[in-house]
Amino acid sequence: MDDEVLGCGGSVALLPDKDRVFVAYATDGRMLPGMIDPGQTTVNGRDLGAVRVEETKAALGVLGVPPGNASFLGFPVGTVSSHEREVVAAVRRLIDEIKPDQILVPFRFDQHPDHVALNKACRAAHQESGSKAQWYEYFIYFRMKLLHGGDIRQCIHPEHLSRFDITSVSDTKRKALECFTSQVTVFFPGQKGPVFSPTMVDSFVAGPEMFLKWPAALHEKQIFTVSPAWIRIVHCIEPILKWNKDKLLMALGRK
Repeated sequence: MDDEVLGCGGSVALLPDKDRVFVAYATDGRMLPGMIDPGQTTVNGRDLGAVRVEETKAALGVLGVPPGNASFLGFPVGTVSSHEREVVAAVRRLIDEIKPDQILVPFRFDQHPDHVALNKACRAAHQESGSKAQWYEYFIYFRMKLLHGGDIRQCIHPEHLSRFDITSVSDTKRKALECFTSQVTVFFPGQKGPVFSPTMVDSFVAGPEMFLKWPAALHEKQIFTVSPAWIRIVHCIEPILKWNKDKLLMALGRK
């Protein structure tokens, strides 16, 4: 929840017929970064999952997407990979029911493990369904400092990237993001700052929105301008480096 606005909100706002847009949410949203108790599911007496659903429907309303076009699969945050076959089955049912012309999913080398697992599950569902829908991948966590320019999108051949100028709907995208109060405000006791900083919101609102168009017939070597093996190595080690950096900063902060 909220990734659809971060990665695709401007593009959705530009579409003329929002009734044809359907959004599926894999996880239940019942966890927020920075929570002392990872098992906490309520904030200020309210169920966090219910809060996130309310935020999501409000954001879709701002974009013009009917709330009835949202599907909530309800898998616990952080568990998409361990529920892979169930996710595949759920997405397969949606593909069979909706018969989409395009499918948009998180980028396969995103830095969030649920995004990576969801991409894999959706690819399996797409293949098993026999759908002819065009496949696109959108970008959320695309910063990789060990790659050229620190941005993995710069390592993709330009002909495989679709770029959309969202300047005309940037205010709409911002209003949709502001519906996620759990993300853009200090939402729970002891929280040091919002999940989405003002700088992050400004960056996503400014655009452009970019999508990797990945025909099934293309190999990774044809997509990237650098070795796919190097992409995989960076994708694996950057989260480890960041974790160690954050751990060090926390330790220094206690002294």
